[in-house]
Amino acid sequence: DSGGSPAAAPSDEQDEPQVDAGPDVNAAVQFKAEADAKKAALEVEMDALPGKINKKARAAKLKQVLEIEKSPEYVDACLVISGRPAKFGNFLRGLRRIASGSPK
Repeated sequence: DSGGSPAAAPSDEQDEPQVDAGPDVNAAVQFKAEADAKKAALEVEMDALPGKINKKARAAKLKQVLEIEKSPEYVDACLVISGRPAKFGNFLRGLRRIASGSPK
């Protein structure tokens, strides 16, 4: 019986490091949802600025939207959610390097 117990323990230990070092999909989903909400709010503001007079204001809002979409945290969130490895190392459980705000 004692031979069976040690065999079960190493298999349990092998499962845990894989979970700890893997991507934190929940955090990625939460970050992406918040970023998408910010993008949607900016797009609504852009739609509320019609005409030639507001062209510069619309361009500024569009630039903010693009900054969100191209941010390393957003790119990693999209990759982690789709099941691919994070390009910039965000949303990893072992490191807990999860974005909490703007990168600046």
